[in-house]
Amino acid sequence: MMFIWNKISSVLENNVINMDSLEIGVNGCEILSEILMNCDYIQSLNLRSNSFFSQGLKTLIKPIFNTKQIIYIARDLKILELDFNKLGSKSMKYLRHLLKLTVNLEILSLNNNYIDASGVRQLINSLKGKSSLSYLSMSFNMLGIKGSFYLKEVLMTLTNLKELSLDSNNISDEGFYYIVSALKENSIPLSKLSLSNNNLSVGCGEVFMEFLANNQTLKSLWISNNNFSNKGYQYIASGLANNFFLEELNLNSTECGPEEIEFLCEGLQNNKTLNKIFLNSNNIGDEGMKVLSSFLKVNHFVTYLYLANNNIGDTGATVLTEALIEHKNLIEFKINCNYITDEGAKLILYALLHNNNIQKFNIENNLTTWVESNLNLMNIKPFI
Repeated sequence: MMFIWNKISSVLENNVINMDSLEIGVNGCEILSEILMNCDYIQSLNLRSNSFFSQGLKTLIKPIFNTKQIIYIARDLKILELDFNKLGSKSMKYLRHLLKLTVNLEILSLNNNYIDASGVRQLINSLKGKSSLSYLSMSFNMLGIKGSFYLKEVLMTLTNLKELSLDSNNISDEGFYYIVSALKENSIPLSKLSLSNNNLSVGCGEVFMEFLANNQTLKSLWISNNNFSNKGYQYIASGLANNFFLEELNLNSTECGPEEIEFLCEGLQNNKTLNKIFLNSNNIGDEGMKVLSSFLKVNHFVTYLYLANNNIGDTGATVLTEALIEHKNLIEFKINCNYITDEGAKLILYALLHNNNIQKFNIENNLTTWVESNLNLMNIKPFI
């Protein structure tokens, strides 16, 4: 316990407490609570990955709440990170007391804490109207549809939110509707939205299309590991056709095949802002590569392209060669974990020799035998 005491005391002079991954447990929370009761000014409190559960949070907050010290701590707190602590929903009744008193909170991170709809409900009144809050992350919890409904009430009042991460919460299409409705009705200036692995499907397609077509602030959208299917991609592509603000799009593991990639390329044919596209772990194949290569020949605004694990063979590598030669703005390119042999790899390396702009390239875990040594000779940095 002396180690925990010394560690906390050593960072207090900078108004920052960073206890990331120290596994302080419930006993550590008790010591931290004592120290906080003698501290007038804290800007950042990072307690990620400490496994102190609900009891630890209670031990940390309840003694402070029984004194006026909670007011001083909450007043200046700007960053609160409590990820990976297995807090559970019941502990939110302790956290809400602290959050309610914050006036300058900018970042709140509660990832991976077994928080369900009842936990979100506990936090509603504590988070409503927090105009300073710009980053909210509750990924890897259990919000579901009902939690999304409660969260909508909060989002309707967060006028300066810039980043929202709700990955892996099983919000489904109905939950997506609640989230997007709040973003739209409140005109939130969101720049990054992450909703990966949420059981989204074609059912949210029309809402998605309208959201993309009308949003003018979103720069980054992560919707990987969802099941959009053919029709869903049509909706997404239609929305992208009228969006000229998005810069980053993550569609990893979204059942994107040759037809879906064709819809996507059609939707992006006039786009000049989207520069980073993630399409890993789909089924684009050689037929899809023909469409994508044609797109890359005329759209030189894409600078980062990731195509790992897409059943691409030598035929796909062949059609890609011309696109790589003509596309002079590509900086990073990933095509590892496919079925490209030495024959296809030779053509790609030939293209790289004629494109000096590519800085990082990955072709590992294909059916090749000599590629990495050649990349080193070409001064191209392989990356994973």
